[in-house]
Amino acid sequence: MTYTREDILSATSKLAKHIQDLDTVKTYQRIEEQIHQNKKISNYMNTLKQSQKQSVNFQNYNKPNAYKRSEATIETIRNQIDDIPIVTQFRKSQEETNDFLQLVIETMSKRLQENIRVEEKE
Repeated sequence: MTYTREDILSATSKLAKHIQDLDTVKTYQRIEEQIHQNKKISNYMNTLKQSQKQSVNFQNYNKPNAYKRSEATIETIRNQIDDIPIVTQFRKSQEETNDFLQLVIETMSKRLQENIRVEEKE
């Protein structure tokens, strides 16, 4: 059986819609939105980004003591972020969603390979 590019794109769009409708994905998207709207997390993330930039500069300019202090600050900020319950929920939801998507990709790959082998034998 031969499929056109349009057939494949149409099937892909349908699959994407089904995936977006899954509870796991909806939960992930909901939590992600809550995180983006959380001022505390936003402030931590901005501080983290600035600290990471500083750390890179300290490393590039060969300032080991300043680099160590900066890395300690980064670790503290990461721990503060990790202590926020919604961040833990987000990571768990993200992991579940990623695992599911990997399963979909692996399944599709196996099925495509099986179909290619069958067509080659015919």
